[in-house]
Amino acid sequence: MAIFIFTKNSDGVENSLLAIAPSQSHYDTHSNYQDHEVDLVTVSQEDYDAVRLNEKNVVSKNGNTVNMVDEVYRYAYQSQVQDAINEKTKQFDKWIAKNTSSSVYSNVLAFNNYLRGIDVSTIVTEPSDSATFNNDTLQWSDGSPLTTSIEKWCESQGQTAINFLELF
Repeated sequence: MAIFIFTKNSDGVENSLLAIAPSQSHYDTHSNYQDHEVDLVTVSQEDYDAVRLNEKNVVSKNGNTVNMVDEVYRYAYQSQVQDAINEKTKQFDKWIAKNTSSSVYSNVLAFNNYLRGIDVSTIVTEPSDSATFNNDTLQWSDGSPLTTSIEKWCESQGQTAINFLELF
């Protein structure tokens, strides 16, 4: 079972998720949090992976119940994918600079380098100049958008993705 780490006494408080851990033993080994400073909620591997891959967003918790919503992605343009990648690499760059002795440093560095090497033109085919936009379905009449998170796409390519929430 995985662990979600929340701000202490944060029942019903939105955006109180601090971090996620794949297991209690991982949390015990790597956490800098003091147990009296946080609320720990045990979740399924499925919920952990959904948050780790940015398929779901944690809204809040009540006791041991975590309230999540589905994330929806529709990157129709290559620039949208590149902007999302750039935001992630910027966060990872800061973490890498401050955590060179971390046990997960090499994994984070590898993922960050993988992100930097992505050719977004292989992921998204942009709508043509003659494409029409359907306001009901929020889709272009042609082109091939990316409709998953960057993390989910990376994993589909065989690259283990890292979510910034895992780095505590």
